[in-house]
Amino acid sequence: MIPFSFILEEDEKQALLRNINPLKFSRKSVIFRQNAKVTHLMFVKSGLIKTFNKGSNDRSVILNILKDGDYINLGSIFGERNFTFSATAISDTDICEIDLKVFKNIVFKNNRYTEQLFQLLYNENLYLQERLINLVHKKISGKVADVLLFFSEEIYKSKSFTFPVSRKDLADIAGISKENFSRALSELKNERVIELDRSKVEIKCLDILKTLSLPW
Repeated sequence: MIPFSFILEEDEKQALLRNINPLKFSRKSVIFRQNAKVTHLMFVKSGLIKTFNKGSNDRSVILNILKDGDYINLGSIFGERNFTFSATAISDTDICEIDLKVFKNIVFKNNRYTEQLFQLLYNENLYLQERLINLVHKKISGKVADVLLFFSEEIYKSKSFTFPVSRKDLADIAGISKENFSRALSELKNERVIELDRSKVEIKCLDILKTLSLPW
């Protein structure tokens, strides 16, 4: 239930479990809003959520799609007093929250678990850095390939899946227009790299997608 609980000692695990508050969110429900005060650390027990940041022009930028076992606001344990992004459920989702002070008092005594948290934060930063570089340098086909590979390999662990978000959200993740995203998907379908039926996708030529996804 707790991410990476195998690292924790049994008494630490039980102490955390006693302080977990389970929450349920239906599809499209707001989990928290940007700038709201942070009081708890949250992780996804089951379901999918979308994190996004809204700028001064009211345009939203999707930061990540999170799945079972992912911490949502890990940066909060190192000093964030307010959420720097918003989160919404993109499927019926179960969230677990733990009071930040309780979590830190228990977990920071375990050096191995603290190291794991730093590793997770490093991975988050690396992912966002790679996305930023790819948005600037990759061609449209490479950006769309990245999105397909992300859902196939990171979210669903399968070559067949259904996009859980709208075409507009998918285009936002790729950093291109909705029209360009749809056109690139159609081209991949015509070239038999994927099969596409509305939101249902089956990857037929994984090697081609990985080639398109290679750095510039």
